Amino acid sequence: MMKTNQVSEAARETPVAREADVVVCGGGPAGVSAALMAAAAGARTVLLESGGCLGGVWTSGLLGYILDAKPDSPVTRRLVDELDRLGGEKRLSELSSKVGYAWAKNSFIYDAEAMKWVLERECLRLGVTVQLHTRVCAVVRDGGRIQAVVTESKSGRQAWTAGAVIDATGDGDVAAQAGCGFDLGRPGNGETQPLTLMCLVTTAFPERLRPYTFGSGSSLHRALAEAGVKLSYGAAVMFRVRDDLYAFMMNHRYGSGLDAAELTRATFEARNEINEAIRTLRAQGGIWEGLHVVATAPQIGVREGRRVHGRAQVTVDDLVKGAVQPDGICRVTFPIDVHSTRKDSGEAFDSDNKIKSQPYDIPLRALLAADVDNLLLAGRCISGDFLAHSSYRVTGNAVATGEAAGTLAALAVREKRDPAQVSWAEFQAGEIAAGERIAGVIR
Repeated sequence: MMKTNQVSEAARETPVAREADVVVCGGGPAGVSAALMAAAAGARTVLLESGGCLGGVWTSGLLGYILDAKPDSPVTRRLVDELDRLGGEKRLSELSSKVGYAWAKNSFIYDAEAMKWVLERECLRLGVTVQLHTRVCAVVRDGGRIQAVVTESKSGRQAWTAGAVIDATGDGDVAAQAGCGFDLGRPGNGETQPLTLMCLVTTAFPERLRPYTFGSGSSLHRALAEAGVKLSYGAAVMFRVRDDLYAFMMNHRYGSGLDAAELTRATFEARNEINEAIRTLRAQGGIWEGLHVVATAPQIGVREGRRVHGRAQVTVDDLVKGAVQPDGICRVTFPIDVHSTRKDSGEAFDSDNKIKSQPYDIPLRALLAADVDNLLLAGRCISGDFLAHSSYRVTGNAVATGEAAGTLAALAVREKRDPAQVSWAEFQAGEIAAGERIAGVIR
């Protein structure tokens, strides 16, 4: 019998697809990095991704630009080397002096198609079991531990057991399903940063657009205004991927990244804005002559989801004072970066961005879920407050948190301990060893 607005499902037995040491949920920058490091540390590693490729916002999101990459990151170094070797990466070192920001020094542009290929190759080489088109839909807990994650896919409902689980979903989906506490949005009103759908454009006259790309000096905003185009994102940015191919960030759309209906609406609105804007620009001729959309991202970019409660929290005070942590896993140089949380503000960014931050550490403890003993966090769902999150959320930092979570998970399973019981010295030694293995993979 069906109740109003509710149906009852029959109880069922779910087959175990694989028993692993470490299961990583989410194949974006944090998740891939976690899986590679866990496998390099000797763990039987499964990586589950809901989309049709690895890379998340790097690939499905067509971001095109890695911010605040860490020069000592073994995964970053490996990816850069492989992208260089395959012709899919262009360093931004020549723009660093023009842009003038610390985070730009180690940031770079890449080709999304090349990135997909490189990530797949690296997972295969290190023996990571990857399953795409697979979304985590439930968690089975046994007391204070996760016994299994449950997924839905074309293969039906499957369970994946592991000694340690890493939530790299971006939105903290696994942690929420496991009953972990979390925060969302601004304290008090819950407002979240806007969504953005990226696009790739091409032009018959790249030399005309080049002066308006990021770091090149000319005002893209002024050029858009002169063409009669007013975008929902008032600080639009365009950068050259290669030859005549450009990535364009031009929209702010509002809605919850945790609500499928709102994500759908925001995606439709953003894709419509992109196509209308490019048509209008192309009709103006001049620098815009021959401008066409090559692709809009399959996945709209979500800046903000759940911030899961951890054993420590990164706070705005840490940013202001440039905190050094005894268990710091990386040094963040990206500033406070809050895109306007109110559609009617008329501004691209909020006044929070005036708060001056210093380079600061992310502590390993912020990657340990407070409410589940064998759950680790990686990427933008780690434990932090609203303003700190706006800084550490960029993907160079996501890689670093993924590397740390993957290493710690593998060590914990190997030593038959909870992640919190692994000593800092053991972790450091394990991360160095896993990083060396990633660098030394035989082609």
